[in-house]
Amino acid sequence: MEKQGKGIFFSLFMRPELLICIGVLLLTALGSVTGLFEKLDLRMYDVLMSVKPATPERDDILIVAIDDASIGEMGTFPWTRDILADALIRMRELGAAGAVFDIEYVSPSQHGIDPVVESALPQRFNESEQNITGLIQDLSAAVARGDLPPAYVPETAEELIQSYVAPEFADLQDAVVGKLARDNDLYFAQAIHFFGNTWLTINAGDMGIKLSKDLEDYVRSNMLLNNVTAPEGLIAHENDLFLSQQHLTRKMTPALLVLLEQARGAGFTNVVLDSDGTRRRIELLHETEGQYIAQLVFAPLLDMLQTDTLVRTPKTLIVKNALYPGETNRVDVSIPLDNHGRMLVNWIRDDFRDSFKNESMLFLHDLDKKEKTIVSILQNLAGFRLGKDGNMLSYYAAAQYLIGVYADLQQTKTLLLKDTSKPSREDERYTNYFERRREFFKDCAELTDPSYEKEILDVLDEITDDGNAAEIGEIKESVSDKFAKLASYLKEYNSLFSELEGLYANAICIIGHTASNSTDLGTTPFHGQYPNIGTHANVLNTILNKTFIYPLPWYAVFSFFAVLIFIIVLFDKHINMAMLNIIGASGILAVPISAIILIQFGIYTPIVSPFLAAALVYIGNSLYRFASAEKDKTFLRRAFSTYLSEKVVDEIVNDPTKLTLGGEEKNITALFTDIKSFSTLSEKVTPVQLVNILNEYLTDLSNIILEHQGTIDKYIGDAIVSFFGAPITVEDHAWQACVSAIRMKQAEVLLNNRLQEAGGLPMPLQTRVGINTGNMVVGNMGTDMKMNYTIMGNDVNLAARLEGVNKMYGSWVLASESTWDAANAGAKAGTLLGRRLDRVRVMGIEKPVQLYNIVAVKSEASNEQIECVKVFHAGLDRYLQKDFEGARKLFQTASRILPGDGPSEVFASRCTEFIKTGVAEDWSGVLTMTTK
Repeated sequence: MEKQGKGIFFSLFMRPELLICIGVLLLTALGSVTGLFEKLDLRMYDVLMSVKPATPERDDILIVAIDDASIGEMGTFPWTRDILADALIRMRELGAAGAVFDIEYVSPSQHGIDPVVESALPQRFNESEQNITGLIQDLSAAVARGDLPPAYVPETAEELIQSYVAPEFADLQDAVVGKLARDNDLYFAQAIHFFGNTWLTINAGDMGIKLSKDLEDYVRSNMLLNNVTAPEGLIAHENDLFLSQQHLTRKMTPALLVLLEQARGAGFTNVVLDSDGTRRRIELLHETEGQYIAQLVFAPLLDMLQTDTLVRTPKTLIVKNALYPGETNRVDVSIPLDNHGRMLVNWIRDDFRDSFKNESMLFLHDLDKKEKTIVSILQNLAGFRLGKDGNMLSYYAAAQYLIGVYADLQQTKTLLLKDTSKPSREDERYTNYFERRREFFKDCAELTDPSYEKEILDVLDEITDDGNAAEIGEIKESVSDKFAKLASYLKEYNSLFSELEGLYANAICIIGHTASNSTDLGTTPFHGQYPNIGTHANVLNTILNKTFIYPLPWYAVFSFFAVLIFIIVLFDKHINMAMLNIIGASGILAVPISAIILIQFGIYTPIVSPFLAAALVYIGNSLYRFASAEKDKTFLRRAFSTYLSEKVVDEIVNDPTKLTLGGEEKNITALFTDIKSFSTLSEKVTPVQLVNILNEYLTDLSNIILEHQGTIDKYIGDAIVSFFGAPITVEDHAWQACVSAIRMKQAEVLLNNRLQEAGGLPMPLQTRVGINTGNMVVGNMGTDMKMNYTIMGNDVNLAARLEGVNKMYGSWVLASESTWDAANAGAKAGTLLGRRLDRVRVMGIEKPVQLYNIVAVKSEASNEQIECVKVFHAGLDRYLQKDFEGARKLFQTASRILPGDGPSEVFASRCTEFIKTGVAEDWSGVLTMTTK
């Protein structure tokens, strides 16, 4: 019983197919564990991402790009920080909801020039010049008039210097020193507060910058998260893996303290690179001494969602009580994470320039430039004094008013920038300030009314004479130019402002470097060069849209396929091709199934290891089957190639089930051969000679049969039994059999010559052939131990009888009517030369059979053969009409055309006999054979 159990175990579990399966599954699992297939999985992930529906883009995400155009206009990056400060101020006016900087400001910058002081300096220098010049002129005049004796000049001059000139220069120095230079970091910080919802950076790695205690304390108190619930050490362990992959040291590097103090918050900029350098996923939290830095856009997003708690599990990050924009109910949002705690980014498929709202920083700068130009024109108009009848023209008051309003707005802006005591988004003064600016530009538009320009030109015309015409003409041209430019720049300003306002209003702006010389570029699943600022935009888009990708671990999918494959192989003891195809198909189908799951449910299933497992099991078992089959095929070829055609052998090799016992009825053609006077030949040679002669004879004739897709049934002494049309179906089997017979007779001539020349053949070999076509039973007959692929049936017997009937006619190849009709039909019609003989009733077969003598392939026949057959048929017609005299003449003529033609001689002799004896009244020409 124990031996029987072991036998069952070995037969079930130690089969080569199962061992191959187990080996492949173990090797595939090992490859997955060691990361061998990681890059293949990543590439397949990219393919799946490309077939899923496009990710929707939110219209409240705006990328503000420091691109080639803005650098070309504004200078090489990095810029002085006042440029980005001005951009922030302008963005606030345009209605931007938030600003996230993907630029790290971790070191102090150099001071710059205060543009307000710079613009006021020319006027201040002019005033000082006028004051000092006036004092010098007064002193000179007093000396010239004699009012001041020369002896008192030095004393008076010293008094003027001490009382007037020195204080004037002191005031001038005060206006320049300490005021002309501006702390751009402070100005940037003021602009950050001015904007009110600005987010800066904290690098999660050590950048080699020493942090002050004040900065570190401020960051820990104000910028880090304390509301994260997570398993002990989980996030830190994941962060360590990331840092090691990126070759970073754990130490946060935040932006400058002066900037952070005015920012709403900060997040880390570091992005995850997969092993192939592509950005597909992102960490959302970074642990630092029990607190957490949020990712760059995740930090402002948490603030926007007003969440109170984050809960981390091994596979998810749950944002509790989140209030999404435009919704009224708070929800818990579960963000799926991969094995290393990273969120898969659901990337926008479009190119960076075509994804999200994307605007160059240049346009903000251009808006500022247009504003400065407008103010400059107003200043020029306000400085142009022209009156009539003792009163200034109306344009002057309007220009002076606008310049005053603008100066007041600038002063308000300065006060707002300096006052950082209250959050700007909660300060009504900002709303009032922006409203006043809108009114200012509306009022500017009123100055473009044509009446102002006309009034000036009319007065200039009135004061024009011959002496000043040229000068007045230049003034008029300058005035018209100023009014035209004011109208043009106001129109451009208002148009650009409206366009930008449509982009920036309520937008979350992500500011970063995208120029072609930027090093902050990376690869995404869709693009080889993609600015990193776009990574943050895609992260924000994924979470706001909740279009998450849910990654399954590789082992979950692999385990399912492994069990499926193992069960198939285990319970299919003799695994056949159908089962192997199922295994192979399961691997192939893994790809579209995975795509469907991703499209329908957003679930990513790693399929490389299942696909490889299925493919390798399929290949391994196929190779094993092939090796095993080759042994069987070699045996079958050796066993059957000697009497079956190569095609027949191929079919048996490909389907050995054809060797099982049983037969089928099939329309085929049987061909029997026999050597004339074989007994006489046997008496004239030794047994050894006979065997040699017979072997050569049978070889030549057998090869012809095989060449024409025939099957050799058996050899009976000198006779060959063969058939055409089985086991392989041959559509023209009757024609092939007839041609084989013709080729046999041709080969027979060559064989006789060869053997006679060798001196080993006492008499020529002459072969008779009988051919019949009909329904015969063909198949393996015998026992399981010994069987023969053969044919049976009356139609087989008829072919054998026809071979013997040749003796009566002196013919060599006889075929039945069914053979002739089949061979002489379709595309092969008319290709054979044959003739009708008698209708005979052979022994054992009651139904008369029309006999045909196959003479030659018609295209190869001699003229004599063709003419002989033609005359013979004419004689046969006379013969069947009982005109034996006329028939005899024609048969004799045919015999003269083709001397030695047996059928012609036989029928001529028969006609002579019938002329003497006559025939019965009911004679029909049917001949009954009394011998085989």
